[in-house]
Amino acid sequence: MEEKKTKLYDDYWENDSNLSDVNLNDFSLPQVKDLLLCGKKFLQKFDFKKSNILDIGGGSGKTSRYYGLQNNGNKLYVIDIAPSVIEIANKMGCIGCVLDIEKDKFPYDDSFFDFIIFQEVAEHLYSLNNVLTECKRILKPGGMIFLTTPNIISLADRLFLLLGVRPFSMTIDDQHIKFYRSKDLSRILNSFGFSIITNKTQGVYFPIFLKGKFVKIPFIHNIFPSLGQHIIIIAEKR
Repeated sequence: MEEKKTKLYDDYWENDSNLSDVNLNDFSLPQVKDLLLCGKKFLQKFDFKKSNILDIGGGSGKTSRYYGLQNNGNKLYVIDIAPSVIEIANKMGCIGCVLDIEKDKFPYDDSFFDFIIFQEVAEHLYSLNNVLTECKRILKPGGMIFLTTPNIISLADRLFLLLGVRPFSMTIDDQHIKFYRSKDLSRILNSFGFSIITNKTQGVYFPIFLKGKFVKIPFIHNIFPSLGQHIIIIAEKR
């Protein structure tokens, strides 16, 4: 089973056209570009210097590098189940480790990390129990976790379901197996000893069904955040 999962994600990363750096032109969906731009802008508010930062399920670590988390004397660690991308992460100056985050103990000391990136990974897991238990252990007191995942009750997914169509969050990636609402993740994180610092979204999108495209509706995400395409949470270890 583990070999099958490893091969699955080795194959998964092989479909990524560029594992070295993020190029926004590689993404056809505006939601994905918007999420990356939002994450970069959001994380620039934090002054990370000489920090230990972990990217969970981060592949080659290119998203964290795009966010600038490898700068300012920071040490960027990356864990992923796919050996092929961890090899690339190591070549790019990260400290990579092959790991099954759903069942393996993380090979780091208690209270080692200042910050953890857990972006677009939760939806690939059957359970968050092991990963959040380990995150709580390896984060320093006051350390934070940055979590993003598709929002199953976004405006687009509500409209898809209303019309009897498979939700966008399920169709965008065949490896998406579990989905959340913002309040679900807040409750789960609280139960593992995290306090929610920020809970927001990056945009509300309306699907144009005949053309297979999406149009972003300005300002609505500030009024009705539950309709946003993605959940964006920063939580602090209590």
